[in-house]
Parts: sequence; C-alpha cells; structure tokens
Amino acid sequence: MPAATLGITVASLILWQTSEPWHAATAMGVFGITQGWGMAAKGPAIARFFGRPHHGAIRGFVTAAMVAGTAAGPFLLTQLGAWAGGELRRGLPAFALVALPVAIASAFAVRPLPPADENNDDSSE
Repeated sequence: MPAATLGITVASLILWQTSEPWHAATAMGVFGITQGWGMAAKGPAIARFFGRPHHGAIRGFVTAAMVAGTAAGPFLLTQLGAWAGGELRRGLPAFALVALPVAIASAFAVRPLPPADENNDDSSE
C-alpha cells in the first residue's frame, strides 16, 4: 500500500514538471503501475486488517470512497489550478503533498484490536 500511494506522489510531481510528451507518458506509467499494485493489495489488506466477517461491507465502503475520490480529484485539481494562477498543473504539488503522508502512514499500519466481545473465550456455549 505505501508503494501504491507513493506512486501518486511521484506521478504528480513528474506531471507537474512535464515539458515533453514522454514526461506525461512516464507519469501516467508510474501512476498506472502503482495503482495496479494498490488494487491488488486492497482486498488482501482488508481481510488481514479487519477479518472476513465484514469483508464485503468494508470493501463496498472503500470502493465508494474511491469512486468519490475519482469524481472529486479532477474538480479539486481544476480549483487548485485556478486559485494558483490559472494553470491546471499548479495544483499537482498539493496532490503530492497530500499523498506523501498517507504513504508514510500506511507503512506503519497495524491490525486493529478486535471488539471486546470477540475476545471472550467463554467455552460454555
């Protein structure tokens, strides 16, 4: 997961500094590869960190959040670009700055504690 999120940072910074078509192609290649890693890691990570009982509900929420981000991202990028002087690419450093701490935090993710009722080892049932 950290590599996938770090890819957003790297791709945003490459795209921000784009002056040639191959720079943009490189940025999109980095973005595509690392997002592929993220998609491949998402299902097993959800199962590992939250268990299987609510896997479908959690995955549904994560997918809904991803769809919302897909819709909000371009809008926010254009608004940031307009605010920063009118060029779309001027908003890209903000995307990189937001993704970097998320990548770092995901490297230190730990499994949450189970609810108290799941720790009950009562064998009288």
